[in-house]
Amino acid sequence: MINALYKSRMVTNALEKKRKRRLEFMLNKVNVTPQMKMLDIGCGTDGRSVQEYIDPNYIITGIDLYPEEKIKIKHPNFTYFQQDARDMSRFQDNEFDLAISVGMMEHIGHLPDLKKMALEIDRVAKEYVIVVPWRYAIIEPHFKWPFFQLLPTEIQRQLVNKLNLHNLRKKLIKDPLYISKHFLWLTAEQWQHIWPNSKVFVFNFENYVIVKSDNE
Repeated sequence: MINALYKSRMVTNALEKKRKRRLEFMLNKVNVTPQMKMLDIGCGTDGRSVQEYIDPNYIITGIDLYPEEKIKIKHPNFTYFQQDARDMSRFQDNEFDLAISVGMMEHIGHLPDLKKMALEIDRVAKEYVIVVPWRYAIIEPHFKWPFFQLLPTEIQRQLVNKLNLHNLRKKLIKDPLYISKHFLWLTAEQWQHIWPNSKVFVFNFENYVIVKSDNE
């Protein structure tokens, strides 16, 4: 029922408008230049968070763990590498004008790995914008349940088991710690500790937007 609702045309259109507004908010926080070199960390397979709405003159490099044949991003200046973000040694220091990551970092449940990614992002990009869920969002964006992120762990498990939220029932049965391993709902202060050179903003009462920029 919940998953079907979120696939409806009305919700799909609302989500598309939200993504466009969010991208505008992100780019307003940094220095934007023609033919900007951008690194998209955790770019996904379809580009619906960024590439569908970004300037076609930007030069975008996307990295993720998907095999290249699964990537269907159509931006005209897009290049993909199957790459672990903990070690981006293929890229030089400050190679990119801007690094972005939308909806990925909250899935890195092992904090030492997350800190490695943060250090690499800070190394390869002059500026960055990281988007993660707001800890106090009314509707948690993955599980689509009010304040799911603030519920006790056992209640989270029960809800996923009974309602198959986010289609994770089978994975949770196989690994009872799956949620804590793959979902982080940190505070602004905790995110800023991971990216100490950043400022953290709240967008639309749904996302933290973590920014390092000369503009801020």
